[in-house]
Amino acid sequence: MNEEQASAQELPAAPGETVALPPPPALPTGGDVLIAGGIPLATFAAIFLAERALSHGGGKEAAAKALGITFVVVAIVVQNLFLLLCVFLAARRKRRNIRELLGLVPAKWWHVLGAVVLGLLAGPILSWAVELLQVALGYARHTPGAEILAPNGFSWSAFIVMVAAAGVLAPITEEVLFRGIVFGWLRRKISLFPAVLLSAAAFGAAHFQPDPGEAIAHMTYAFGVGLFLAYIYQRAGSLWASIAMHVTINTIAVSYVYLSLREGAQLDQL
Repeated sequence: MNEEQASAQELPAAPGETVALPPPPALPTGGDVLIAGGIPLATFAAIFLAERALSHGGGKEAAAKALGITFVVVAIVVQNLFLLLCVFLAARRKRRNIRELLGLVPAKWWHVLGAVVLGLLAGPILSWAVELLQVALGYARHTPGAEILAPNGFSWSAFIVMVAAAGVLAPITEEVLFRGIVFGWLRRKISLFPAVLLSAAAFGAAHFQPDPGEAIAHMTYAFGVGLFLAYIYQRAGSLWASIAMHVTINTIAVSYVYLSLREGAQLDQL
């Protein structure tokens, strides 16, 4: 049953009177997923190829030297703003309510607070679990994405800019896409548990890295984060709660990398 049919239904209220039923929530459709996910995927691929061209296949050290902080921040900002544009275009299909479609409805303060607390716990726990996985598989323990977060080493200006770009902007757009659009579409197609797993798998796949050890760590970590975020979104009924948790997790990760570098650690030691 589509929204137009549902909104046209009427419920008898009293003899001779009828009351129109409100339309159901404007859950995302497959077309929304194609627009909001498929188009930005091309930009992600272009940025990935540009990063590979800059690093010239020289491994992590060469990539860190080639990728200046300006390039990384511009790439994050451009791809996320473009992703938001695609999501907006998808949401405007059939002139639906964008806030309702994406789950950007008001959240209760205790849901947001609980999401922040869970983020403070989930980030370090998942990082520890990924380190154990790396050791078990014979790879060196390494923080996924450290070279991307701090390609030029430590500076306070780079730290502040990266917190804004990777700690705040990226989580907002990723939540809009992966929980608001992808998870929202899956919920209307399949039951809750498979929807959580598949949306988390998509989120993990989006964090692919060319290095096998890095890929396993980064994608596994993102998959675990995706499970928590889908749970929080479903529990709170608002995307603001999962955004709060995601911002908390990413800000902790950025802070860990930069503060460790400030204390004298090297990128390959993180």
